[in-house]
Amino acid sequence: MELELKLIADIGFVGMPNAGKSTLISKLAHIEVKIAPYPFTTLRPNLGIVEFDDFSRILIADIPGIIENAHENKGLGISFLRHIERTSALVYLIELAPYEERDPFEEFLMLRRELEAYDPAMLEKPFLTALNKIDQENTAELAASFRARYPYDPSTLLEISALEGIQTDLLREKLRSLVHAVRF
Repeated sequence: MELELKLIADIGFVGMPNAGKSTLISKLAHIEVKIAPYPFTTLRPNLGIVEFDDFSRILIADIPGIIENAHENKGLGISFLRHIERTSALVYLIELAPYEERDPFEEFLMLRRELEAYDPAMLEKPFLTALNKIDQENTAELAASFRARYPYDPSTLLEISALEGIQTDLLREKLRSLVHAVRF
């Protein structure tokens, strides 16, 4: 007989390698996690508890980075996608990388395609999208382009810097609202 854990966290952070997921969980949950400037530093989910002034809590998970064709088990794709399946809601953490030839919006779409290819029901989970690393130079144009193409409720899109703590208090409150909506 095999038992399988179905829920690991209220919210899972989904993003490409090096998007800042580990930095974000370390700041929000005040935990130490391995953070390094190379892909796949995180090989298993990091779990943390975000506590609020009213003593309520939410459990968040830093999911290892998802790459294109993860649903075909590229990298460690299937095991990473299984972790995402075990969350109630998602935060797509998208890196703004102005000095790399990457399109943050295309990365967002790729992440959604990977979730859908693995299990279409994952796209039905409530979500937020956080554009990370806005503290870096020349990210305003990337953020504006992303915002203009974003087809979802604008209130689900934030611009943050996990490293510098920019807009992370707003993100904390939005996470709390998101979990409250899922629970009740």
